[in-house]
Amino acid sequence: MKIETKAGTINIMKHLFIFLLLPLLMLSTHMAKGQQYQISGKITGDMNGKTVYMKQFDGKTMRYSKSIADSALIANNEFLLTGSVPYPDFYSLSFSGEEFDIFMVVDNCSIAVDIDKDNPKNNKVSGSPLNDSYVQYNSTLGDSLYPRIMKYRREMSAIKQAGGTTPENEERLKKEFQSIMDDEQAYKLAYINQHPNSIVSAFILRGMYEKLPTAETANLLGRFDGVIGNSSYVTAIKNHLGALQKVDAGQLFTDVQMQDASGKNTALSDFVGKKKYVLLDFWASWCGPCRAENPNLVLLYNKYKDKGFEIVGISLDVKKDEWIKAIAKDKITWPQLSDLNKQNKAAAAYQVRTIPATVLIDQDGTIIAKDLRGAALEEKLETLFEK
Repeated sequence: MKIETKAGTINIMKHLFIFLLLPLLMLSTHMAKGQQYQISGKITGDMNGKTVYMKQFDGKTMRYSKSIADSALIANNEFLLTGSVPYPDFYSLSFSGEEFDIFMVVDNCSIAVDIDKDNPKNNKVSGSPLNDSYVQYNSTLGDSLYPRIMKYRREMSAIKQAGGTTPENEERLKKEFQSIMDDEQAYKLAYINQHPNSIVSAFILRGMYEKLPTAETANLLGRFDGVIGNSSYVTAIKNHLGALQKVDAGQLFTDVQMQDASGKNTALSDFVGKKKYVLLDFWASWCGPCRAENPNLVLLYNKYKDKGFEIVGISLDVKKDEWIKAIAKDKITWPQLSDLNKQNKAAAAYQVRTIPATVLIDQDGTIIAKDLRGAALEEKLETLFEK
């Protein structure tokens, strides 16, 4: 083809460029759609004029973020949220003027949300394979355990109304409760093993890892890599395990200063490293299992205190009067420390998340055991002082 003018040449080249670029533009548009979430909501009941807010869940605090990831106005009892997330994660949808919210997995795909304003139990999320998997996980777990939990609660309520129970019944119920907890843990571990490197698995592990042996948790963490391995859930677990290693058996104790029951500033080093075995006992006046363990500690303290054994109680109480009353009522005579804060310094230093908890330290200040109670603690002290 002969091109007569410069203007004509430019015009032909322009059309040729557009013709070649069009498939690329179509491909780019298709990819962009595939890399975005589109959350479409339909509402039964009047919520027009209200706003829907989307907030990311924080795996470190296990709470919703305060910042708003996305929002939209509800019109004709419908809403649409569009955008993109760097990786799949848990988010909540909350609504102005409403008390319910919706917990869901958001990834870059089309997600449908059906909302029943007057009966939020009927709310439904569908369309995301990950969210569908999470819904199925919860459904199966609930169907398996909920009837057993309700049966256990009914029996406990009947016992309370009757004014007490027999030792045989108490032991039977204790075993039943433990069986429920064991089955729940087994189901969760099975899900994690069947769905490696899933944000749902990372979320489940974050909620249960403290009940697992450290080595098992470390092994499970190896199943997560890439963006999921860097998620807030996996990062929080890794950080906690790293902190735990600093206060594990074989490590030197960490010194912390607080106040004793009289208000005097006192440090753990005032007792530890003084050629005595020292048991740090984390407890609180409101902790039933802690109070139930105190009589056993009283017996062991009286038996071994003159042989080189000391207990330092670390209370997680925030009300001093309740703490002092519990000390007197339980006949505790060993030293007691607390800072009367919700974020207890010693509990943070020793990574104590649940109580009762104990840390046993040798004569030179090295941690030799953790979480010994009852018969296990009695056996350990007998080994140290009598064998």
